[in-house]
Amino acid sequence: MTKKDIFFLKILEISWIVISFSSLLTAIHSSIYNGFVQDTILFFIISIMAFAMFLYRRNKRKQKTPHI
Repeated sequence: MTKKDIFFLKILEISWIVISFSSLLTAIHSSIYNGFVQDTILFFIISIMAFAMFLYRRNKRKQKTPHI
């Protein structure tokens, strides 16, 4: 893999963790002000799925990059 490919994969990882963190904060904010409603549950689910994608992408990148 080239350095450009590795850089792109790291950007994908960062974007997934940002999505996960922001949706978690939105879910917490929504649950505090609106109660635990259906929209809040969806934000928690999105946060969990985005974190799972972060872990998946990180694992794939580490498998593809050579260990130096």
